[in-house]
Amino acid sequence: MPEQSMGGRVAIITGAGTLGEGVGVGKAIASVLAEQGARLVLTDIDADRVRETSDLVTGKGAKAITVIGDVSDPADCQRVTEEAVGAFGTVDILVNNAAASIPGSVLSLSDDDWDKVVSVILMGAVRMSRFAVPIMAAQKRGAIVNISSLASTVSSRSAAYGSAKGALEALTRDMAVQHGRDGIRVNAILPGYLNTPRVLRVSQGTPTQQVLTNQALRNASNPLGIEGTAWDVAWAVEYLASDRARFVTGVSLPVDGGVLPTSYLTMAPIIKQELG
Repeated sequence: MPEQSMGGRVAIITGAGTLGEGVGVGKAIASVLAEQGARLVLTDIDADRVRETSDLVTGKGAKAITVIGDVSDPADCQRVTEEAVGAFGTVDILVNNAAASIPGSVLSLSDDDWDKVVSVILMGAVRMSRFAVPIMAAQKRGAIVNISSLASTVSSRSAAYGSAKGALEALTRDMAVQHGRDGIRVNAILPGYLNTPRVLRVSQGTPTQQVLTNQALRNASNPLGIEGTAWDVAWAVEYLASDRARFVTGVSLPVDGGVLPTSYLTMAPIIKQELG
């Protein structure tokens, strides 16, 4: 294996900016792929956020371009892909990380709410893949990594978000079958309860003690008893996008400290012991 797993491959990362201060999932993915030798196409709807990511990776010596765009707009998705080819000649890797979330149930969420969430999470991945797959197929090589969520499997109290993430995993499996003979691998990652700038931003206005309690509860809820970060997701993306995963496709990989295999009955005694 080469020292750098990406070997100059061209990776598009959607949702490459970070909401709030620190390192979110998109920024972490960009940083890890940059360290592994990838050339990056960073796209986000927010110019300031994606510029921060670009500054981070170019500071590491990576080659990167930024494209401001909205994955809910087919024209923007086509433009992102065209600019990737214009700058670097091809597309080898696509990471569908862009997301939208609106808390609520089928009673409280409007049709517009559903349209927004599904258009970004599910149809954003569809649109980006629509333009990236032919390029990958022409060279008989490509890797697509869709960033799903535990919300696809357990309730997040956001019916639209969880439904869209579940559909994204179904899309992952279908694409893996339909495009395997094109040399394209398609996998998904299910991040667990992470400490990210987005989580901290949602906590703004919450009393400090409650924030610490929530953090302790997240840590205690998984069998490892530790806190996940955006970097844990990023290294999983690097694996699935690299040749080390050459025989892996159609997989939904939880990066959650073991939350999915557990139940409340299993973890409740541990949580009670650790949190009192």
